[in-house]
Amino acid sequence: MEKTTLELLQFRRCRNLHGDAFDVSVGRRNGRPAAFLSARSGNPEPAPEPEEFAEKSKYFVNLNPLERETFRRILKGRSIASIAAEDGVKRSAVYARICGNSRGQGGMIAKNFWALLWWRCRQRMQPHNSHA
Repeated sequence: MEKTTLELLQFRRCRNLHGDAFDVSVGRRNGRPAAFLSARSGNPEPAPEPEEFAEKSKYFVNLNPLERETFRRILKGRSIASIAAEDGVKRSAVYARICGNSRGQGGMIAKNFWALLWWRCRQRMQPHNSHA
């Protein structure tokens, strides 16, 4: 068996940013020991309700109605593929709505700071993504 130095796997407990301890599930990923953290495990307070975004118009400055609805769904945690399916378009059309096209037309990230911030964070989380 492989020796690991990660104490999290041995003790199966860790602390969140507030200092509260919580249990961690341990298993194997690709044959190696791995810790499995749930989305709520480290966050004792509930996540903000998605309706809070709908009430704050600062998140939707300079966006047209279609872009506002797209960004509202993004902030609620919807995937690009599900947004495209609901709108009856391809995923590439939604990406063009967000980034703009090669001719410099459109692009929520060019018009809205919050959309740009979301896009940059998304790119940092998915470095293998070819859409930039």
